[in-house]
Amino acid sequence: MENTFKKFLQEEEDYCAADMKPSAESKFPEWKVYYEGNFWGHHGRDHAGKEIPVNQHFDWAGYHWFIPVAYSCGKGLVIDFCMRVDARRIQNFMEKWKLSCKSDFYDGFTNEQQMQMEIENPLCFHFHPMLKLNNKEMTVSRGCSICFNPYLADKNGYDLETKRVVEHYHLDKSYGWVICRNAFPWASKHRSEIKSLSLIMEQQPDRVSGEHFVVQAPGDKVTFIHPISGKAFELTVQSIEQQILPESSLLPKRWRYPTYFISMNYTVSPEWGKEIMIHDCAESDQPMENPEWNDKSNLGSTQGVCCVSIIGGNSGPTAMILENDAEEKIHSVCSSLHFESVKDNVEWYISYIVKQFSDAVFTLI
Repeated sequence: MENTFKKFLQEEEDYCAADMKPSAESKFPEWKVYYEGNFWGHHGRDHAGKEIPVNQHFDWAGYHWFIPVAYSCGKGLVIDFCMRVDARRIQNFMEKWKLSCKSDFYDGFTNEQQMQMEIENPLCFHFHPMLKLNNKEMTVSRGCSICFNPYLADKNGYDLETKRVVEHYHLDKSYGWVICRNAFPWASKHRSEIKSLSLIMEQQPDRVSGEHFVVQAPGDKVTFIHPISGKAFELTVQSIEQQILPESSLLPKRWRYPTYFISMNYTVSPEWGKEIMIHDCAESDQPMENPEWNDKSNLGSTQGVCCVSIIGGNSGPTAMILENDAEEKIHSVCSSLHFESVKDNVEWYISYIVKQFSDAVFTLI
């Protein structure tokens, strides 16, 4: 499933555009679904899929789901997953974060806040579906999604693709909806006759923010509790020091980049894996244009210049593991980059990859 959070935000922008509001006389072409296609069209010369009625409803992961039909295509099956979202949950989310069609959804929010927003957004739920056709597994190869927000739709209309899908499947417009179209290639070389079809739904893990902490010297200890398992971890600082990133001759001279950061080495007991990470709460400083830059022949683009740090980047520091002869592994993490020396009271936060819901199996045919 693609990042529905981003799709949700983009569609809010679309709702605000007057030219996106469909006219009352809008007519849709004949409904056809293709294996190589999506909600906006298709490529290639493949034929439209044959509709196989499913009409199955089920509840899972706090949502009500509806699968109206399956589409049997030459290369595989295509299924639209309709996830129903309570409108009040959407309204509460928008009010909490003060979101509207006129706001810039990322402006003013830290990386940690954006992480939390994606977790709380009821229109953003990542899942991985798998089919069993005649007891043979079929894994998803590609997919796309659209979403319907009833509060925004009432104000400025919504894009034609969403309108078409919602109306075709007769979805209740008093709810929010996320419709995910997934394609599953046949397990054999040829189209299979469907004798039985079951669905396995698996939640894709999410990254959630956790405790904040400040350490200043080797030997400092911090204890963390995993939000799902309740397991306790103890972090012990081995070293923490100010460092300067060497200026690279490969970087364009037009820009000055931040080079000061804090490097921290630490051990953890018991050892944790990649599902737990440490981040700097502060953002890296933005690159600044060099006033002495004279070469106007190749100004280039300013887009993406904030993603400069080979250590921290724009989305936070990167943790590394340094192998040594000791039994404990030494982890290393670096703060965000700054133009001036960094104080030794950097505020860090923990993030965890969590999975809240168990896999579930549903019979479709």
